[in-house]
Amino acid sequence: MQASQRAIALIAEMIHTASLVHDDVIDDTSSRRGKHTVNKIWGEKKAVLAGDLILSVVSIGGAQTGNTAVISTLTRVIEDLVCGEFLQLGSKENEHERFAQYLEKTFKNTASLIANSCKAVSVLGCPDPVVHEITYQYGKNVGIAFQLIDDVFDFTSCSNIGKPTSADVNLRLATGPVLFACQQFPEMNAMIMRWFSL
Repeated sequence: MQASQRAIALIAEMIHTASLVHDDVIDDTSSRRGKHTVNKIWGEKKAVLAGDLILSVVSIGGAQTGNTAVISTLTRVIEDLVCGEFLQLGSKENEHERFAQYLEKTFKNTASLIANSCKAVSVLGCPDPVVHEITYQYGKNVGIAFQLIDDVFDFTSCSNIGKPTSADVNLRLATGPVLFACQQFPEMNAMIMRWFSL
């Protein structure tokens, strides 16, 4: 493994950390995995600036790879994160559109980071575009699976990993389990839609 490939792992983790810092401000969260959040300790303004600073270091790290394809790939992750947050603010009336929007939001908020990080590593190690696409698709599927499992944890007790139960429900976020419930129990659809502002 090349040093530049290891650098992608560091960059990916930094993007993830910045997104969590910003998410905690947006969601007004005071704890994450049993620890106080940056915004709880230092306030919203410093938390936003800290997240921005992390992203600026990410940009420098990406540029230091000297590979324009990698820079473009990593920049796409940051764009997707922002677009994913905008998607989360919207809602769809049509049941099928809601699930499609959820999957798109899940890709942009979670899977894009893993998919594009895998792709960036493959770009640095192999010139074959077919391999780049395979690694991208692998990362995309892992990312979506990760988010689906995380959404299920919102409905179960997960004190051992420090994730509070019902955090997404309290924020009225319609995640995969909620959308599946709408399909499974159509008689409760109206009540579910009202609670989650769908």
